[in-house]
Amino acid sequence: MIGEIPKLTDMEIMIMGVLWEQEKDMTVQEITEFLEDRKISASSVSQAVKHLLKKDAVVISGHRQVSNVYARVLCPNFSRDEFTRTEIERLGGKMSFRKRFRVVSAVVGLLKSDIKELNQEEIDELQEIIDQKKKELA
Repeated sequence: MIGEIPKLTDMEIMIMGVLWEQEKDMTVQEITEFLEDRKISASSVSQAVKHLLKKDAVVISGHRQVSNVYARVLCPNFSRDEFTRTEIERLGGKMSFRKRFRVVSAVVGLLKSDIKELNQEEIDELQEIIDQKKKELA
């Protein structure tokens, strides 16, 4: 990842979501196919991709022949986890202590209800975050 993670529009987040979910580099046409059920045109996807390139959210990883032309192949420049973490930090920085406390309570509630769905890697990551925070507070 180069630089800071930018703020993204809803459309840009949808495109990034396709790239993250498919876990492969894709052309604008391929991204559009995955968004067909949302009735989003290829020109809208293409325009959003231009913005994502300017924001360094995606990079061109190569070119692939599509019909009789070569199309750019795109890949995300940061992971979904990095984006989510940045968005939560942005949100947290704008909240009062009381609102932040409610958010933390909501996260704890979600974790408790979804605890059976967590795998060992996710549990270890949560433990690492907790241990780091304890060190900071000590």
